[in-house]
Amino acid sequence: THESVLFFCCREVFPIILKPEGSDYQWGKSLVVADTSASHAQSVTISAVGSLVAQALKAVDSLAAQGIGAVVLANSLVNRPDIAGHQAALKKTGNRLITLEDHQAIGGAGSMLLSALVQAGSCPQVKVLGVQSDFGRSAYTANELYAHYGIDAAAVVTAAKALV
Repeated sequence: THESVLFFCCREVFPIILKPEGSDYQWGKSLVVADTSASHAQSVTISAVGSLVAQALKAVDSLAAQGIGAVVLANSLVNRPDIAGHQAALKKTGNRLITLEDHQAIGGAGSMLLSALVQAGSCPQVKVLGVQSDFGRSAYTANELYAHYGIDAAAVVTAAKALV
């Protein structure tokens, strides 16, 4: 078998491993990196891409403090999303979905996921967080850009509160 290797080069140090201990990554499947849905009356599914998985994980603690649970999925195959994995998470979270991506929302990971879910018969209540048709800009840290474009942990919390 061939192993995939991902090189992530940028100005900051992001978490190297986001995979929970004891879990196995399966090619083509979204990885559940957090699940606090069982301990909360209302929860959301957060489908995050790339470095924004770390922002989704930061949001989980803040959401829990506000009485909201979350299932965080690392959506690793944007053009072939794991529909069964997302449907299972949506079932746990009252069919509420937040998609989180660090590029244009129009035609992006959230759009592809929603299209695939609808074609499979799922119609979640959704908030798509991504760059909203703005031109790119520079900053000293990615976190500054995430905050500017509304794709940081605080934006995830705001979106979750709007859905529940």
